Order: sequence, then structure tokens, then C-alpha cells
Amino acid sequence: MLYSKFFVSLLLLVGIISAATGSYTVVLSPEGNSLVIAEFSSTHVETLNVPLPLDATDFRVSGALYVPASNGIDISLTGSESGIVIFNSALLVTGSGNNYRFSLDLAGIPNVVTVSLPKNVVVQSTNPQTQITQTTQAVNIIWSSMTTPTVSIQYTLGTGGVSGGDSSTLIVVALIIAVVVAVFLVMRFKKKV
Repeated sequence: MLYSKFFVSLLLLVGIISAATGSYTVVLSPEGNSLVIAEFSSTHVETLNVPLPLDATDFRVSGALYVPASNGIDISLTGSESGIVIFNSALLVTGSGNNYRFSLDLAGIPNVVTVSLPKNVVVQSTNPQTQITQTTQAVNIIWSSMTTPTVSIQYTLGTGGVSGGDSSTLIVVALIIAVVVAVFLVMRFKKKV
């Protein structure tokens, strides 16, 4: 009887711990640099570990308190507002010549991950497998409700190289995302006041 109460309590605790969710939006430049915007929310007060690459020293956190951790940062979610982490990294893409690999370590909660790559990219594989869509501006890869610790993409650059227009388009997309996040943060701040 004592063991069954212990296991019920443990299951309830695991249910509370897994209440947090995350959403990653990543824009890759043709040069292999990544802009990452990660938003985390929870229904209660919770501490969450967010892995960061070693070169993400100029990151921004909004809506949550944070402390350094061995593999990134630990953020404290309040249960009433989302925590947002924004960073740039050149270490998420590895490779040479025409073959590249993008890899992103995720927070250990269910995550939705969207990665936008330059339009001349040819995706060889994704891990885990997922849907790939192509627009006139980019190749988009979306994972829904990911609980794996890492997502990755093997890709090659298509023929014709990268023109300056492709680079400027990605910069515009990154700026639009940054403006949307800034407006979101300002609206949340005004709500509190």
C-alpha cells in the first residue's frame, strides 16, 4: 500500500513537471549562422534547463529569471507568462564543401520546432523525420510536439550558389521575427502596468 501511494505521488509529480511546453523558431543564413527564438510556458512555477551553444554569449531572456548552467541556462517560469530566450550561433551548423548538418539541443519538454533554411538548400534527411515545405523564400522544416533532446537536418546547397538577394531575404525574415517578438514583449509589459 505504501508503495502504491509513492508511485501515485510520483506520477502526479511527473504530470506537473511535464506541464511546460516550448516553441523554437530558427532562421539559418546561407553562411550557416542561426537566429534562434525560443518561447517557453508552463501552467505553474517551474525551473527549466535551456541548452545553449558555447558561442551564444550574447543571449537575451525576457519574461523569466535565469541563472547560468553547465550546458546553457536555467530559467524560472512563473506560470503566468512565457519566458523567451533569443540567441545567435555559428555553431549549430557544421560541415564543409556542399554538405552541412544543422543540430539543435532542445529543452527537455514537448517542443514545436520550426527551422527556415535558404531556398537553394536540398534537404537530405531530418532526425526525427518530419514534414518539409518549400516556398519561394525558404525551405521550412517543422517538428510538432517533439520530446527528443535534439533535432537535426542533413542538407546540401543547391546549384547556382547563393545570391545577395537570398541573404537579404533571410535578414528581412529575421528582422520581422525580431519585431514581432519585441511587440509581444511590449504588449505584455504594458498589461502588467
